[in-house]
Amino acid sequence: MPNRFVLLLLMVAMVVQNLHAQQEVAIPQDKSVTYVGFGLAKPLGFSATATHIRANGWGGSLSIQLVNPEAKNLPSDYKKNPNPDDTYGDYSGWTNAPVIDNVYFLALRAVKEFKTSSPFMRYGIEAGPSYVRAYIADNFTPQASLPNYGYERTEYITAGLSLRAKAVFPLLPFAGLEVAVTSNLNIRRSYVGVEAVLNLGKVR
Repeated sequence: MPNRFVLLLLMVAMVVQNLHAQQEVAIPQDKSVTYVGFGLAKPLGFSATATHIRANGWGGSLSIQLVNPEAKNLPSDYKKNPNPDDTYGDYSGWTNAPVIDNVYFLALRAVKEFKTSSPFMRYGIEAGPSYVRAYIADNFTPQASLPNYGYERTEYITAGLSLRAKAVFPLLPFAGLEVAVTSNLNIRRSYVGVEAVLNLGKVR
């Protein structure tokens, strides 16, 4: 939970910084850019995004993302099987099992990018609606065998609000890197995390 608050604070700080930069660095894009990005997310997941930004810095993105956060309602005494190489035979390999939820996001976002004094760095903020499909681990029931709880996955479909604050590094005309704080707010399985992205295409 503290990590989520830290990520949310970072996102708010980046948004405020970008709004401030819009006033101080009112430098329009020299030309439009179009690129696709392939990213890794934390918690465990990945993303693929297509982005187009016009010369005035405004544009849009279409993104699909899969994340696998740990189940929220995991019983505190949930234990998995001992490790296969547990030669001591004392079940010292028991630990809280990494039971996860599987959550898919399809988001269409408006984008505003801001240039800096360097051609190799710019900032951006994104916001828009999203389609959310979540498979939530629930209905945990005690059992005698290991693991000591069984569970089911329930599918939920809902709508959400996708928010993203990013720093873009167009190192080459056709390739660059990107780091972002991203979140999706919805009634079933909200998410806050970070992404590292490889961008390919016309990035500057």
